[in-house]
Amino acid sequence: MIVNTTLARLPSFGRRCRRLDRALRLSVGSALAMLSAASVAQAQTLRLPDPANTTVDQNQEEYQPLGIVAGTFIILPSVRTGLRFDDNVFARDHNKDGDTTLIVTPSITATSQLPNRFISMQAGGEVARYVDQTDNNYTDLYARASAIQNVFDQDRVGATFGVTRYHEDRTSADQEAFRKLTTITATGGTLTYHKGLDRLFLEGTGSAQYLSFDNPSEDVSDRNRIQTQVGVRAGYQVSPNIAAYGITTVRRNDYDQSVNNNGVKRSSTTYFGGVGTDIDITGLLYGSFDLGFVYRAYDGTDLNDVTGFQSDLNLTWNPTELTSVILNGRTTLQETTLTVDDDTASTDSYKQLGLTVIHALRPNVFLTATTRYIRDDYLDTSRSDNTFQAGVGARWLINRRMSYDANYMFSKRLTNADDADYARNVFLTGITLSF
Repeated sequence: MIVNTTLARLPSFGRRCRRLDRALRLSVGSALAMLSAASVAQAQTLRLPDPANTTVDQNQEEYQPLGIVAGTFIILPSVRTGLRFDDNVFARDHNKDGDTTLIVTPSITATSQLPNRFISMQAGGEVARYVDQTDNNYTDLYARASAIQNVFDQDRVGATFGVTRYHEDRTSADQEAFRKLTTITATGGTLTYHKGLDRLFLEGTGSAQYLSFDNPSEDVSDRNRIQTQVGVRAGYQVSPNIAAYGITTVRRNDYDQSVNNNGVKRSSTTYFGGVGTDIDITGLLYGSFDLGFVYRAYDGTDLNDVTGFQSDLNLTWNPTELTSVILNGRTTLQETTLTVDDDTASTDSYKQLGLTVIHALRPNVFLTATTRYIRDDYLDTSRSDNTFQAGVGARWLINRRMSYDANYMFSKRLTNADDADYARNVFLTGITLSF
């Protein structure tokens, strides 16, 4: 990890803790990441840049809630209440149904930062209730805790554990055949050890996560699985602002049912090896980029092994004190159980590229514009999807306790699958109360 003391509003160790805490939470899986945006733009599949130095963060400090002090902890409760109108709630090409939804999103975070220890606990969720299309009602919940301990001057150990209950979005190809929403419960943890040797560093990570699937109208238990992963990252800090590293991981997917409902063995082992870099140039440009080769081997002979490239791009550029530009991209292999014309997909070869611009009209008023392209190739089938998304938004920080936001997102999918195209307009507005 890069440490640039000229940027710090927090002590050096605290800043590293924030970055490592985020890395720990991401490694548990996308299920433990954002819940509220999942139903709008498949945001659960994205890894967004750490916004520690974006225009929003630089300008809104005086509007941040102070929280409740309890010993060494600062407790930050909040609740957002909003309305969403979606003109195509089932993401269909024909016979579209629109509806209005009441959404309540409570959350509470407790953080303790001591000279050599960082502890964070979060809990919350999102409750959505539709006026007419009640088959789309959902209740998403999450709870997680993470801790980071400085062991020696440059060594630290981190651990996290979390449980999340979330729903599969209507835009997912695995959800298209069901009237009722599929609910996923993810339980997992991660352990990381980071060792520093002057400019050299070595980091080892191990994680495990169990995914349980449930649908009231269909038996989807054949998707239940445990995912385990071990990885090593070794690198060299070229300068105070640039670090280069190599990374290798091995991930195992073990399905509860060795043969699923379609008679296919889906358990597999995925190997990844690559290189990457972290940059942090005086707050003007910071982020990371990974690129490597991935190979997935299936236990059975029903599915073809997969090879390809995997990459992860997260960059934030602050051209002025009022504007931030965030670029993120990803290519990876995603699990799927999709069957097209009796052909079972071995994997979803997923590619995504997105661009977000944030501009501060005032210290407490922000405008956002975003665009995203997503490509899904369901290997060993004839299906390929191209999804285009564009949106705008505004956020008004009224004071430390209250903020208002309004957002619009347009999504369009073009696919060679029958009746799977869709166009979707989603409007959201809400008020957040913080304490």
